[in-house]
Amino acid sequence: MNRADTAWMLISTALVLLMTPALAFFYGGLVRSKNALNTMMMSFAALGAVGLAWALFGYSLAFAPGSPFVGGTAHVLLRHVGLEAKGAIPHVLFMCYQGTFAIVTAALVSGAVVERMRFQAYLLFLVLWSLVVYGPVAHWVWGGGFLASFGALDFAGGTVVHVNAAVAALVAATIVGPRKDFARQAFLPHNVPFTLLGAGLLWFGWFGFNAGSALEASPIAVVAFAATMLAPAATLVVWTLLDLVRDGKVTAVGGRIHQSVERHPPGRDRRVSQLLRPRFPGAHAAGRFARRRGRARRRRDRRRAADGRFRREGLEWNGERVGIRQRAPGRDPGICRVDHDRL
Repeated sequence: MNRADTAWMLISTALVLLMTPALAFFYGGLVRSKNALNTMMMSFAALGAVGLAWALFGYSLAFAPGSPFVGGTAHVLLRHVGLEAKGAIPHVLFMCYQGTFAIVTAALVSGAVVERMRFQAYLLFLVLWSLVVYGPVAHWVWGGGFLASFGALDFAGGTVVHVNAAVAALVAATIVGPRKDFARQAFLPHNVPFTLLGAGLLWFGWFGFNAGSALEASPIAVVAFAATMLAPAATLVVWTLLDLVRDGKVTAVGGRIHQSVERHPPGRDRRVSQLLRPRFPGAHAAGRFARRRGRARRRRDRRRAADGRFRREGLEWNGERVGIRQRAPGRDPGICRVDHDRL
């Protein structure tokens, strides 16, 4: 074992573990305020539930000798996992480092079901998914499974983490279904600074995620470290340029929703078609629905203004109370105040 490699992997393990709280801030800032705490707890819960499941059973299913599809039970309850060498680092440190990958992968899936899944059901899903799905997939690629025998290469979790989490998120979102207010109102991020904080911490943790995947302090780790620094920096510049070209200003999350809200004229209802067009499938149908409601509301107002009971004399419709001139038979005209719902 090499002490420099061990020191670097200790730091990398801590950096990758930090990515899960960072993901909590990233997701928590993007949802509505009433769901922020639940969304953040979905990521924090993975630290405990998945971390414990990984140590008890998941590590053995992923890295113990077994079949081409799943690992054996040699390392269940961390048997034979101690300070002996695993490459250039202690075996128990290798287990901890791989456990941080399992934790952040499970937390990534929570973004597909935020605001519409009970927390208890989500915890059960986390534990079962980490054992039944993540462990075997990690064995396929990193544990000597059938994908590794085909020559599959995965340096820093492209298959085991990102593809695996993406498929799980797609399946979970399909089964849970859309939000009950989908296509009826805009879902605006409630705390953009939270999102920026989470993104910054994710970038910071990614140095341990990518460079630490070399499992030693080596030139390969240096190359991965440099790529982790330069690739997000280039992406940030491109994002800035695209915002400037499209909207003429730089935004933190996305220009279209914020632009539509800023152009919203005071005193009018925010049209669904203005806020959501065309960011999701079905937005055009939502716009047609909003336009139909608007036309029906205008026809109703014209009928009520023409029936002879009331007539507007250039006064504003002020929400709760409206100034009108009453023209009822047998009475002198006068000014009265009525609720907007009566008109």
